[in-house]
Formats: sequence, C-alpha cells, structure tokens
Amino acid sequence: MSEREREVGEVRERESVPLLVTAGGKLRWREPGSGRRRWWWWLPSRRRIPARNLTSVGGGVGRWLSQLLTGGGRRAEGRRHPHLHRHHLTYKLPISLHQSPSAMGELDPTFIQEPEHRPKPAVIEAHGIPEIDLSPYITSSSSSPNAIHDLVDEIRDACKDWGFFQVINHGVPIEIREKVQSVAKRFFDQSLEEKKKVKRDEANPLGYYDTEHTKNVRDWKEVFDFMVDDPVVMPASYDDDDDGGTVEYTNQWPHHPSELREVCEEYVKEVQKLSNKLLELISLSLNLPANRLEPFFKDQTTFIRLNHYPPCLAPDLALGVGRHKDAGVLTILAQDDVGGLEVKRKIDGEWIFVKPTPNAFIINVGDIIQVWSNDTYESVEHRVRVNSTRERFSIPYFVNPAPYTVVEPLAELTNERNPARYKGYNWGKFFATRKLSNFKKLNVENIQIYHFKKPDEGKIEDVVTRVENVVI
Repeated sequence: MSEREREVGEVRERESVPLLVTAGGKLRWREPGSGRRRWWWWLPSRRRIPARNLTSVGGGVGRWLSQLLTGGGRRAEGRRHPHLHRHHLTYKLPISLHQSPSAMGELDPTFIQEPEHRPKPAVIEAHGIPEIDLSPYITSSSSSPNAIHDLVDEIRDACKDWGFFQVINHGVPIEIREKVQSVAKRFFDQSLEEKKKVKRDEANPLGYYDTEHTKNVRDWKEVFDFMVDDPVVMPASYDDDDDGGTVEYTNQWPHHPSELREVCEEYVKEVQKLSNKLLELISLSLNLPANRLEPFFKDQTTFIRLNHYPPCLAPDLALGVGRHKDAGVLTILAQDDVGGLEVKRKIDGEWIFVKPTPNAFIINVGDIIQVWSNDTYESVEHRVRVNSTRERFSIPYFVNPAPYTVVEPLAELTNERNPARYKGYNWGKFFATRKLSNFKKLNVENIQIYHFKKPDEGKIEDVVTRVENVVI
C-alpha cells in the first residue's frame, strides 16, 4: 500500500524507560537511560519493545506496532504543537491507517462535534461564488462611470445571492501579505510557554488563546488577536441596565518574533484601505452615498486574528471553527493554499468548500450589514474543516464599528411598507459579551442578532443579554 504521512500523537509519560505509546496511530519514544524526549530518531530495527513498555488503545494498533518494530526501522521526525497540550510527531507509515471514532480514545471530547454538524467525507467544491475584480474602483480616477456601475452591480448580486465573494486586484501588496503569514507561522511555532506570555484573559481578551469554543464545542485551532486601534475603550458591563464605566482593551505584543508588531501594523494599513473601499461599494450597492457608513468607524473596534489550524487527529469529528455567522460588519479573509473554509449555500443549505484563489481575499457580509440593510443582505453560516496531514493558516480582518454604535436598520432603508425588522442594540455591549463569554461557557446559546428581531406583530420580547446566559 502507498505510504501516507501522518501527524499524530498525544504523549503519555511512563517512567524513564524506552516507551512507545500508541493511540489511534500515535508514536512516542523516550531515549534509553536518560529519559530525555527525542524529537527525531530512528525506531529500533532489530529489537522488540517489551510488552510492559507498550501502551495500546484503538483496535489493532498494538498488533500493527509489533509487526512494524520487528520489521525494520523507520525514520520519524517530530515537532511540538503544545497549544493542544500534546506532542505531535510526523512519520511515514508503510500502510494505510484509517482512523475511526473507536480509535480516537485520546481525543478530548470537547472537540467532538455532534453527528449532524460533522464535516462530510465528500467535499462539494464551490462553483459560482463571485470573484470580483476591484481594479475599476481601486484606480477609479482612470475608470469609466460604466465600469464602476457594473462593479457596484456585482457587489449587490454577490451580497444578495451568496453573502460571500472573493476580490482580486484589491490593491494590497502580495509582499506584505506574505510577510505577515510568515511571521504568524514563526509565532505559532514557539513553545506553549512562550505563547502564554501574551495569553488573553477576562481582564484583557486580546492576545494568544487556544481554548476557543464555537457553539459550546472547542475549536481545533490557536489564535492571536489584536485591535486596529490601540487601546480601545469598551463598556465595563455587558448588562443593558448597567452603565458601570469602561475598560481598555490593550494589544499584547510578544517579544518573539521581534518584528511581529511592525509587520502586522504594516498589514493593517493596507487592508484598512481595502476595507474603506468595500464599505463604500456596499453603500453604493444599497443606493446610499458612498460615505454613508464612514461615521460609524471613527472609533472602530476592528480587530485582526492570526489563526493556526494544526493537523487534526480526527478531521471527521472535529472542526477548526464550528458553524457560525460573523457578528460584525465585514470580514476580509486571507488564507493560505491549504484551504478549509466551507460556506453554507443559501439555496439548498449544503456546505461547500471555498477553494483558495492565489492572492485573493474572501469577503463575507456580517450580521451588522444584515441589520443595517434591514435584511436586504444576509450574513451566511460558515465553518472551517481541518485535515490530518497539513497545518493551515488564515488571517481574518473583522471590520467593526465604534463601541457606542447603536446597531439598527438605516433610516433610508425603512419606510411604512418596509418597517425596521430589528430593534437597536449597543455594539460595545454586544462585542464585550462575545469576548467575555469565552471565559464563561455554559450550556446556552450565545447572543445573536435574531434576539433583537422584531416580531411581525405583538409586543417585542425583552432580550436577556447578561453574560451568564450567553456563550461563544
């Protein structure tokens, strides 16, 4: 059978003897005598490991290992993914090893999706997601009015039909994007101890994090968050009835890599230009002045996330990010060539894979656009699937308004025949609730915009927004 490279393994420590541990195909070797960890080595080719030094879980893995160890050595190269509190090793197997839930005894149950939300083995590749050339607007001084008009029509159709689209010729230099992708990889390659020096917490939910949940299921990823404006003043209380002052969210920059901050801030400057252009185009597509949305961003709460999705033990059980909609205005996503983003198609509810387009950005409409447009445009559910062999990196730029913004349908888009479908809500409190709920995970749903939806008739229900009743 063909060789297959696998990234696997949770370490179990047992004394300081030569130890090989398997769990769903996981390997770990301790150097004889010293007990030191070896992150690359040759498995012994002629000597059998005593059964007492071999721990096996998962059907047949122990028997397979016995054959492997007496059949010849294989070079194994390992590396750490300590954010998952596991040691992962890369090695080549001369067999095809198919993992199943019965062989995944070591997978933390908090990662496992409910059966109806697990990724399907067969991937439907997206066809029809619009790819929009922004050059007529980026270089508008040399573009004809007809070209810009056609571009606005494309934006309108993409927002209404898909809620997602890709943009090319967007004006963000490829060199800057490559630099931030490179420095992000170097940050995540560090030890867990080093990354935890900038770990976020309830007092300051910015920085490194590796236990994020979506709809109460843990995501198979680690992240690093920072705000575009620094610091950002946010409500201290998430309770609508409490005006209990403010707190500052402050970026935490690591010492290593030393250039991370500089590179990220350079990237922000370029993507912010793109963000402004996209907001103008969306305004025009709603028959509003190009600068209609500009006042909402004077004191923006826009933030950037560096995402790292390691190879996963059970890509059929876990997700990099579970199904969700983005709460803000827009998301501008840069992803590498691995891919993993899936979008729920509006016409039939099928999950479809968004194939990476080199140097393109993926744009998705957020919940705030849905409210501002009074449901003319809708945000769409999406998720991230992982794989067992390749790590993935992505960089979402979450476009968000000022914390004091009251999010409600724009007056120009409502009238007697099309009344406002949402009551207003304070974005700062909404945002703070989402951030703080990372640290207070309960068995209830996080706050969503439909909690603010007006019924067709009758009294509007009060919405409970206290953090003890919401999760992320």
